[in-house]
Amino acid sequence: MTVIAIDADAMQRALEGRTIVGYEATEMALWEQGPGGLPVFSHPEVPCVQCLSLMILFEDGTELRIQTNPYDVEWGLIIVGDVPPNERNLEIERDEQSIYRSAALGRFPVGVITRVTVTPAGSGKGQVRALVLELGERAVTLVAGEFEEQFDGSVRLLLDDDSILFFPSGDGLDWAEAQVARGPIRPATT
Repeated sequence: MTVIAIDADAMQRALEGRTIVGYEATEMALWEQGPGGLPVFSHPEVPCVQCLSLMILFEDGTELRIQTNPYDVEWGLIIVGDVPPNERNLEIERDEQSIYRSAALGRFPVGVITRVTVTPAGSGKGQVRALVLELGERAVTLVAGEFEEQFDGSVRLLLDDDSILFFPSGDGLDWAEAQVARGPIRPATT
């Protein structure tokens, strides 16, 4: 594996003008146990997928992995290339009790990356909090952050944390920052 980009300029060079044809992720549950004791991976109030890592698949047959990397007290997004097949994403066995699962994310927009917008993390030390990849009229957002389960059963969003929040729109960082201010999300009742 080779770290391709950890800063805004390198991320723009690595991504702009490339054609995305798909995404694969190691998805992480929002709640370890929901009704019936199984992990919960989605919620009506959460418009993103929480991932440990995300592979972006390109038209030319290459791929890059987006993951987080720790810097001091916060985490930031980085781009990794030359990922061996056995390390692309976690090899997840089909275990319904696992808080991780492999996911092909077909609902997310694909196409030519026409613009890359990079938002720095809170400390201003060069870490990347978020990436917005504009794909013509559509966009996707990747945010370094994680939903943390609380003792009362809710989840609280932490920014600049060790997971990736992947949004099928360009306004994911706005949603995430507003959600931090709104506070915890209660489990859905069904």
